[in-house]
Amino acid sequence: MLPLIGLFLPLLLVFIPLSFLTLFVESRSGLLLTAETKRTLFGSDRKRRKHSSGKGGSSVGKTALLLIAHPDDECMFFAPTVIELVKSGADVEVLCLSQGNADGLGDVRPTELVKSCKALGILDSSKVSCLDHAELQDDPNAWWKASVIADVLSAHIGDRAIEAIITFDQYGISGHANHRALFDGLRYFQSLPMVPGRAFVANNEDANQPYSSAGRQSRRLSSRGAPVCYALKSISILRKYSGVLDLPYTVLNFLVRKHILPHRRLRASSSRTTLRASTVDAIKEKAAKAGLRTRKPKTSRGPSAPTEAVFVGGPLQAIQGCNAMTCHKSQLVWFRYLYLLFSRYMVINELVEI
Repeated sequence: MLPLIGLFLPLLLVFIPLSFLTLFVESRSGLLLTAETKRTLFGSDRKRRKHSSGKGGSSVGKTALLLIAHPDDECMFFAPTVIELVKSGADVEVLCLSQGNADGLGDVRPTELVKSCKALGILDSSKVSCLDHAELQDDPNAWWKASVIADVLSAHIGDRAIEAIITFDQYGISGHANHRALFDGLRYFQSLPMVPGRAFVANNEDANQPYSSAGRQSRRLSSRGAPVCYALKSISILRKYSGVLDLPYTVLNFLVRKHILPHRRLRASSSRTTLRASTVDAIKEKAAKAGLRTRKPKTSRGPSAPTEAVFVGGPLQAIQGCNAMTCHKSQLVWFRYLYLLFSRYMVINELVEI
């Protein structure tokens, strides 16, 4: 008994201060954001939306779409992000591209997904979609086609005012082929031509022609333009299973990238040539005549911070994420419990703009 106490006492001495650090960060709103990311996910008046999105009131926050490959991805990897967005008044929708039928459990897993999303705070089941697409079946060895993912995503979004899409990065956190394919599919979706008042056009169709009503559905470009896309950052396996112990490194790394590195980059690139205002205006004028939208060009007026976010869940949020995972009863094998105990993704999420 004494040897066990001697083994776990140092861990407790480290874990308890880090837990207080987590509580402090969570009390400071539970996240670290750059200015651009804050406007994208929460808008300019976050406090007003937070108070107006309580029980009985309608949310006026941003609308974010979580794009996942299988039921249980939402709680195993994205729980801190979903919980914080919901708490802050944002509307969160979930699009799962497969029913997770690799083990023949496709009949029960969509129901588990809806229950899990409710545990995370997405109470409206109509905001949770789980597809059964012939070309998007759960298979760790199958690489889903990017064009198919983009087509399905366009059809799902339709006329919805989706302002942010969140998914896996190119490494897929766990390396699962379906996770990694989502990143490629979202990049393909971003490359589709955009025409105001008309749809995203796929398969090299003429962007000047209205989208055929007999063809696939697709999203019309809203007045706010295309959604901003974010990817959940993959990390080394050592950090992945370090849980809350990874928090100090994550916070310090973020602050260094936000406040120190941009100034160094600015000094190093002080002689960089930038577009003249007349050139930018000319580009905008040509795009307007062609009926296309342009993105705001980047300028060198000041140091540019990374467009990313770090979501940190406190102990209560970690428990909420674990409760969501328990809704996936078909997936609760012994190593899942170890994942819940040690995975850093149950308490920390880093999102980077694609």
